Amino acid sequence: MKYRAIRHPCNYLSELKVGKTRAKVMLRDVTPAGARVECGRCDLQTGETITLWIMEKPLIATVRWTRGEMIGVKFTRGLYEKELSILRHMKAWNKPGQPPKRQVHAFAEL
Repeated sequence: MKYRAIRHPCNYLSELKVGKTRAKVMLRDVTPAGARVECGRCDLQTGETITLWIMEKPLIATVRWTRGEMIGVKFTRGLYEKELSILRHMKAWNKPGQPPKRQVHAFAEL
């Protein structure tokens, strides 16, 4: 039997790059191997290679599925435990009525 990795909800603002096109996206949940990404009206196809900027570093991924404004991606390298831990706690950063915090501060120790 094949088990899925636990998906951890998050709200991480990222940038997606395909060729020369860039777009702001939001990571909605992550696993060590991939993520669910809200990309608005992006015209991506299954199997397409993209670059996501996570913690100010490029991370290559492959689009595994698309559904409306959401895509599922598989990273070419798994997230390190510390990266996953930081992303898992992003949901606490965007509380309604509070100004967004700069995400770069959380990654200073990486």
